[in-house]
Amino acid sequence: MKAWGLRGRLIVGALLVTAGAIILMGFLSIKMLEWSLLYAKAKEAEIIATTVQAVLKDGKGYETNAFKGLAAKLVEKGAIQALSIVGSGNAPVFVVGKGTALRADGGKDLYLIGGLDIKMTGAGWFEGVGREFLVSAPLTGSTGTIIFSMPLADIRAEILNFKKFVYFYIIFNSVVIIAFGVYLLPGVIQEVKAAQE
Repeated sequence: MKAWGLRGRLIVGALLVTAGAIILMGFLSIKMLEWSLLYAKAKEAEIIATTVQAVLKDGKGYETNAFKGLAAKLVEKGAIQALSIVGSGNAPVFVVGKGTALRADGGKDLYLIGGLDIKMTGAGWFEGVGREFLVSAPLTGSTGTIIFSMPLADIRAEILNFKKFVYFYIIFNSVVIIAFGVYLLPGVIQEVKAAQE
């Protein structure tokens, strides 16, 4: 009976410590992957903003076919969901896309990269990656602002796949530890008892 009590305590202790460590490592790995993917998306936002600023020389040119074509292509390819140019007085002078981003004051502050203000909507520490980035950047040579939104569905899908792998890893390791405790520890306990006698 004492041997079973010791064995039970060893099994439960090993399981709790190992499962706790695996869960913590899995959680931290998911968070690190999230931040890495979000940073890559933020750098993508920087490239888009730089391109738009280059096409809009001195804050003008949003009425040209070249700019309208560029904005339409960015929306069509899914790089952005919406793009707005807000002039002085916060009046929109150009809008394209669905769910148009006319204001950049929603969401949680995330990054300040290359003069961009990047916020994420619908996210939190435990909620994970949000729905979209809201990006605002000043128009070069003008008092206006470029505001665009970027979908984060691709990042959420990648995180979901990674979470499935982590959950499988946690369950697999827990089963291995339980099997180790049930089948190997009794023999070890018997050998220790025999050595003590």
